[in-house]
Amino acid sequence: MPHEDRPLPITGSPADNAARATPDADGVTAPVPTAVPAAAVDVAVRFAGAWARPGLPADRWREDVAALATAEYATMLRTVDPADVPATRITGQPWPRESTTLRVIVDVPTDAGTLRIVCVAPHGRWLVATVQMADR
Repeated sequence: MPHEDRPLPITGSPADNAARATPDADGVTAPVPTAVPAAAVDVAVRFAGAWARPGLPADRWREDVAALATAEYATMLRTVDPADVPATRITGQPWPRESTTLRVIVDVPTDAGTLRIVCVAPHGRWLVATVQMADR
């Protein structure tokens, strides 16, 4: 559920937003919107900070971003040349756009545009699953 007008409230931990779900009219259980876990926003901001360092040696850059990513996304990040990363710094506050019990989407402004970061907690630890430039 997008929240265009304002960020969602941020809570203390993923445990505060334990997997709640409600059946819809067809009896299908879907994740429900929740307050944004602070840990998800934290990992999004940390990832953006690690990502926006195109001057680092490639091995170091990949190690730093992979530590904050899901295994699948970390594998994909191995193909990225950090010299191609357009951003060099975060320029503003994170903006939680969407939150369910299964994922959190956070926009993080950088000097090259806004990063839209999707976080998931597959094993109780929030990690980055995908990143794209929101402005493009």
